[in-house]
Amino acid sequence: MDLTGRVKRRVRVYFRAEDAEEALAELAGAGIGHPEAERLHAAILLASVTSLAKLKELVALSRADRRAVLAEGGVLDGDWRDRVRRELGSSGAPPGPVSARVAARVHRDFPAKQVDEVVRELSTGYACDAGDDEALKALAERIQAAAVLGAKGDLRRLKSFVHESHVDPRDTLMAADGALAHEDWAEVLRREFPEPGPRRKKR
Repeated sequence: MDLTGRVKRRVRVYFRAEDAEEALAELAGAGIGHPEAERLHAAILLASVTSLAKLKELVALSRADRRAVLAEGGVLDGDWRDRVRRELGSSGAPPGPVSARVAARVHRDFPAKQVDEVVRELSTGYACDAGDDEALKALAERIQAAAVLGAKGDLRRLKSFVHESHVDPRDTLMAADGALAHEDWAEVLRREFPEPGPRRKKR
């Protein structure tokens, strides 16, 4: 069956490039004909995280005990729709803006004459104007931040990372020695990209 865009996106972000296609093929065989197939796919992805072996195990289990898989993925009861939306994001990923703290780091790392070009470049990468979709906004900012950190002030390197984000966002997250690819990514983001303070008025 066809997988939704946000399921495909989650796979490509969290799985290695060489595993992503196999993971997608495995997921496509789960929940065939079920009206809530995406919910099952989400449960499998959330429970397997980045393990292809675990994903295969859960796909097999889903054929015998679908509820057990939904429970393991945390989408069996309660506000499961909110969890799916929070973890997978919305269905689209159009180009979007650069956050204030990423823009501030760009001003710090790149020559003044390149700042506008860098911001425009980041806005064409794996980013979106997600509205209230906090998960997708956070992922977009995280990928942009990884590109900036990995570029180290080099416009050519930054463009390369932005291009990679279209092919496999996980590769871009591995920029800067994978600083934003691990579980402590939020802490790294806060440390490396502090929120800019209010500007003082010049007298």
